[in-house]
Amino acid sequence: MHFACGPGCSQCCSVNVTATSLEVEFLLATGKNNGSHDIIRSVVVGGKVGGERYRPTCTINDAAGRYLRGRSPLEDSGNHAPGVCPLLDEDGTCAIYAGRPFACRAMSSLQRCGGRNGEAVLPPFFVSLSFVVSQIIEHLDCHGRTGNFLDLLEAAVCGRSSGRLPDNHPLVEPVFDPAFRKPVNDFLAALLPRPVGGITFGDLLPSRLQPR
Repeated sequence: MHFACGPGCSQCCSVNVTATSLEVEFLLATGKNNGSHDIIRSVVVGGKVGGERYRPTCTINDAAGRYLRGRSPLEDSGNHAPGVCPLLDEDGTCAIYAGRPFACRAMSSLQRCGGRNGEAVLPPFFVSLSFVVSQIIEHLDCHGRTGNFLDLLEAAVCGRSSGRLPDNHPLVEPVFDPAFRKPVNDFLAALLPRPVGGITFGDLLPSRLQPR
């Protein structure tokens, strides 16, 4: 499988990216080591993040939990707004690439997005796998919050946020298309044994996440 994305490909780099507070903490810590922290502060403190952007009503694990209990997720009243991410430079290159949120990492395409329809083309199994990874990330930050990436940056850097930040929820059960059980299980089988500070990744996650 070959993705068409490359340097300067920024069609999906908008003001509507969502993230968790844990990912923003990681970004800021990474930025101190690679020099992007000053760029982040300049953008956020300088008021370059703008105002209108997508703001989620609920988190992925909240929505998944409601679905598993046979309830409807909260209505998503957020609207996607026009505008490119203010952390792109004039060449369309990401200034925070090493610490970018998972939503940015997962947004890939099998063809260039600048064509007639301007839309990304993702393998269906990749969508299911990305959803499960997003559930895991939220679980690891279950005492944190989810929101628009720029709102979270404002909250972390300036102590304020111009948007509501829903509370994160623990992972109850991974949700994915059963047709893609094998690639999801193969991914989990590779992820869970990985060492993390004297324990394994699987020790941080619910037992029901074990491949089956």
